[in-house]
Amino acid sequence: MKDPTTPPALPTRIQHSQNTFSTASWHSHTQSVHHRFPPSALNPKPIYRAARHTPNETPPLQNKHTARFAINTQRCEPVRRVVVRYNHEIQRIHRRNVARRGYSSISITMRSFRSHSLAQVALFITFIFITLTSTTATPLQSSQLHDHSRRDAYAAASAAAEIDIPAGSVHKLVKRATTTAAVCTATSTVKTTQTVKTTQTVKTTQTVSSVVYVTQTVTASAAASSTKATLSDVSSTMKTSTSSTSGVVASVSVSTSKGASETAQIPASATTTLATSTYTTSLDKSGAVTSAPTPTAATTKTSSLASSVSINTKTISTSASGVTTAGVAKPSSNSLFAPIALDNPASKFGSREHTEKPLSISGSFLTQPIQTNKFYGNMYLGTQEQPAWTHPYVLSWINNNSTGFYGMMVSHVDDGQKVYGPDASAKPVQYYINPGGMHSLSFSAQEFDTDMTMSLEKLDHMSVNVRFQPSAASRSGNQALLMPMVNGMGFVTGKYYKLTPAFNSGILVRSLTQVKSPYSNSYKYEILLEDGKMWVMYAFPDSTSQKAFNLTVVSNSRLVNAGGQFSGVIQIAKVPNTQGATTSGAVDPSYTVTSAISVYDTYAGSYATGVTLGGSVQGDYGSYTFNYAKTGRAVPLLMFALPHHEASFASATLAGKTLVQLQSTTMGLMTAYAADVWEMVENDLPTDVGFLPWSPLGKSATYTTKALAAIASAANSEVSQDFDAQTDLDSMYYSGKALAKFAHICLAINDVLGDKKLGTTCLNKLKTAFATFQTNTQQWPLIYDTTYAGLISTQGFSQGSLSDFGNTWYNDHHFHYGYHIHAAAIIGHLDPTWLTAANKVYVNNLIRDVANPSANDQYYPVMRAFDWFVGHSWSKGIFEAGDGKDEESSSEDFNMWYAQKMWANVIGDNDMEARSNLMLAVIKRSLNSYMLMDTDNTIQPANFIGNFVTGILFMNKADHTTYFGTLEQYIQGIHAIPSISVSGYVRQPTFIQHQWDAKISSIIGGVTDGWKGILYLDYANADPVAAWNFFNSSSFSSNYLDGGMSLTWMKKLGYFLVLSWVHRTGPGVSFFFLSYGPTTLSNIPNHGSLFVLDGFIEIFRMCSFER
Repeated sequence: MKDPTTPPALPTRIQHSQNTFSTASWHSHTQSVHHRFPPSALNPKPIYRAARHTPNETPPLQNKHTARFAINTQRCEPVRRVVVRYNHEIQRIHRRNVARRGYSSISITMRSFRSHSLAQVALFITFIFITLTSTTATPLQSSQLHDHSRRDAYAAASAAAEIDIPAGSVHKLVKRATTTAAVCTATSTVKTTQTVKTTQTVKTTQTVSSVVYVTQTVTASAAASSTKATLSDVSSTMKTSTSSTSGVVASVSVSTSKGASETAQIPASATTTLATSTYTTSLDKSGAVTSAPTPTAATTKTSSLASSVSINTKTISTSASGVTTAGVAKPSSNSLFAPIALDNPASKFGSREHTEKPLSISGSFLTQPIQTNKFYGNMYLGTQEQPAWTHPYVLSWINNNSTGFYGMMVSHVDDGQKVYGPDASAKPVQYYINPGGMHSLSFSAQEFDTDMTMSLEKLDHMSVNVRFQPSAASRSGNQALLMPMVNGMGFVTGKYYKLTPAFNSGILVRSLTQVKSPYSNSYKYEILLEDGKMWVMYAFPDSTSQKAFNLTVVSNSRLVNAGGQFSGVIQIAKVPNTQGATTSGAVDPSYTVTSAISVYDTYAGSYATGVTLGGSVQGDYGSYTFNYAKTGRAVPLLMFALPHHEASFASATLAGKTLVQLQSTTMGLMTAYAADVWEMVENDLPTDVGFLPWSPLGKSATYTTKALAAIASAANSEVSQDFDAQTDLDSMYYSGKALAKFAHICLAINDVLGDKKLGTTCLNKLKTAFATFQTNTQQWPLIYDTTYAGLISTQGFSQGSLSDFGNTWYNDHHFHYGYHIHAAAIIGHLDPTWLTAANKVYVNNLIRDVANPSANDQYYPVMRAFDWFVGHSWSKGIFEAGDGKDEESSSEDFNMWYAQKMWANVIGDNDMEARSNLMLAVIKRSLNSYMLMDTDNTIQPANFIGNFVTGILFMNKADHTTYFGTLEQYIQGIHAIPSISVSGYVRQPTFIQHQWDAKISSIIGGVTDGWKGILYLDYANADPVAAWNFFNSSSFSSNYLDGGMSLTWMKKLGYFLVLSWVHRTGPGVSFFFLSYGPTTLSNIPNHGSLFVLDGFIEIFRMCSFER
């Protein structure tokens, strides 16, 4: 922030066009115009003044270092001006008018507007009026203009503080003419005079008590009046004035209010013409995208809604609490992972055992909650021989009598070994995969055979222990190989108890070299495989009395310890042949194979056995930690980090970076860090995202009469639908989508339209529909599963594991339940009395099933869906999967955590809300690294990022497809549903625009079903005007709505995003949009060439450096 008492530095000479002038001339010119302002018009604490003047001193009028701008007398706001390039004749006339009339008028000559109609000029002048009266935080009381023709190098007519208009657009708009304007003196009387060359004069006069702004909520003092006049008032006056060729004086009646917080409004007409139609009242149950409930035929009539709701222009807050953000405390927590509840869900839902029993889990570990969506799930399902992905290593149990391989096989695939297809030369390719069967080295023992056993212990959310033992018949005492599997582990470690270590290789061993170990009583080997990849091995016996560890080559596929049985730790790690490119694309020049081995030497002997998750949130700032449990040597752990970890590491964690890098399977290059604790920091938590539409470009919305009428039309029709028929389905997923859809309709009616009567009708119907699920009387009730500890649908037990997308088998719970939780949050927001104990218990159990944060809650596993290591969730449940868990819909993933956030907000669970905000920040970073691939993505393969979305991201591959079809609209769209308030936080506008241009624009014309609406609603985050026009087009078809979409919400969200774009683009666009609505200029009569939608006018923030 600049020192307000220090003048900003100006260049010694400023170049503009063909003219050059010095800063001394600049200040001298400033002095020449400053004297026209009386001292009373100057703020006693000017924002800009010479350093020699004290802050409370009025600057002398004759000093060249006096304030360059007129200062707002109320709030120290510099005056906003419009300066447009003009010819010398206009400049001369302008100076004359200034001298005669002062600064309370706009004076424009038409000499340079010969080719433009009167309507165009009036529109331009009105635009200037709006620019000067509607874009600052407080009303302007005085203004000052700089009439030097070269002054437009620093041209300024500012929008709100956060608005920037790209430079250069003025030259596209007005080629020859420039106006310098100033309005709004303390008299609060604004006069606009146009002097037309043909001697025709049109005058527009408005007398107002003060000025308000249409794009912001204005807080007025108790004594001040707040005008309810909008741009539409000005626009209507302008149209009246320009309809005649003779002088016309038109007045606009402006109503005022003394409310503490007022916004621009226009009274609604007595009747409003709205569209209505016949609606289908059932939701497709087949799993396909449907068009219901949507209009089947369009008619026009006067809506009964008009009599019950005043459709005014109004500003709507979008904060999390549903009220203005001022004074609302942002959630903070130092106990992010406190339990949600500890009650037994069986008392509400009943209980039963699951028919799909987990394998190789016994004893006390079988009675604890079992993780169903983690990296090691294959090890207790099906054949138990499908891989587990710790990243970067892939491990799998091998029990193969034909090869004689028994034990834990370790694999790693380099980037150059990935397989691309189906056409490897395509750009982009459809998929890439890490080939299976590339068995580098396995941990085994001479005592293992086909009757060996494998069991799992301590099944946590980021780790598991695996125990291998000889068959019971041949086992002696406690013989075992214990292997901890922890996400990111730098070494693959085996703890041997009285076994003879053996190692197998499916790639085959080229050479085995014993080298001197850097530590006493330890052993080190370098193993070169036939693929040219080197691995290092370290052996640390438990005691000095043990026989020497003597690894020998039995065959090119088998190494055995010739020293016999061994008790101690053995570790292996892969040595990169060459270091992979870092995220910046550079390769560390100091890297060599020797340097990488030196890193392994330093940290060998220490290994992780588990992870404890920690974290805290303070408002917008959050951090989370991985606190590793470890054993072995007293040196820091060596652990591999994914790209999104590195991007958020705290400085202390970054200090542990090493030269060693290995490829992950599907999430880019991993770098080894030496640290026992990782700390990741997120400083952009979505604390201001609430129930209503949100955009990073603007946080409040001013809805015009036309927009409110469009929203009301959709809402009035959609509320008349049969909520029960559309929600009580044979699918928790589709039922949830329908509940969330109707919840958004009720939200729009209550918080945007303000129609209490219709809102009550909607909410009562929604409560009734939701009660079916809260009382567990839906078609397929939920039941508590005591086997895995979770809340599942009963449907799968009678209709098969794949029914309802595998809900009974724990697939997609975060997708399914997220919609239900979101609907409940909206109900609780609209009616806090609904938040009874029974309703809260039901919703909290849905959250506990998906995202229980605490091991103290013994009824659910910790974080079933969300993977804190990779930064997003996984699906698949208890299905064996050769390519591991997967994620098909990134947007339905963050919908769950947004729903959790809003539920926490309404029930007042500060820890949950803070945790949700942190999770959303983490998932935003992760998804934009691995699944949402913009053109500058350097993490995914270069020949794959052109797909823009991964499609289905597996642990072992990425495939640009979906489970239900291969059409591009399916693949792109599944990552965009639902389009909710937090979508604009996660999915960046630049990404959406690039995605649209590359993958969607060429196909959207041929899409005729609900995916069209899905894609256009998502596109509203990048080009809201195009999206708004689509949804409000006369050719809009009901087929463009999917069964889980509400036209009410689509119009509300779409309109808000247009307004956010207006905020970003500037006051000229604000005026134009609110006068005419989002449309193209070709639809406006006599638009000529004065305005172009991509530019409007060059507007700079003159005082931005002075704040």
